[in-house]
Amino acid sequence: MRIQRQLAIAAALLVCASGTAAAQEAGKVGLTMGFPAAIGVQWHVSDKVAIRPEISFSATSSEITSGTGLQSEGDSWTVGTNITALFYLSTDDRLRTYLAPRFTWSHASSTSELSLPINNPITGATTSEATTTGKAYGFGGSFGAQYGLGDKFVVFGELGLNYGHGTNESSLSTVKSTSNGWGTRAAVGIVYFP
Repeated sequence: MRIQRQLAIAAALLVCASGTAAAQEAGKVGLTMGFPAAIGVQWHVSDKVAIRPEISFSATSSEITSGTGLQSEGDSWTVGTNITALFYLSTDDRLRTYLAPRFTWSHASSTSELSLPINNPITGATTSEATTTGKAYGFGGSFGAQYGLGDKFVVFGELGLNYGHGTNESSLSTVKSTSNGWGTRAAVGIVYFP
């Protein structure tokens, strides 16, 4: 009985907080921020279709020193972009559901330098450097829902499947590796309409 009363109170608060309709006007543009970490824009082409391009960037640096004099330093960075189309299934209140096909692309590069305490018997050098580059693309689809928090903010969540294909090359080898994979994808974020 207590749970039913709490659910009834929560439903009443939700109805009271809903206020005006949240269907976004055509041509309206908002700024997005989400997790996995990405920033972008969301442009409403019409009441039933929106486009969300996003970009992500990361960089790392590392340094390792051992007691034997062996030293290793490395830097890496990754930049990625994706574009998602939102096809709204419901457009009449603040809670809207949608289907979202998506395309992704990324480029990664890493450089590492190894310093040996004595000359390498094969190359005669005390340092060696390696560079690895990788490219990947993917596509997938999600089911999503968004909820309008007033006129300026919208929160969203998505769940779906992704396919990805990647290639990697190293300066130390002529071998080019490729990978393919399927997996689930989940994302949450917020859109701000200035």
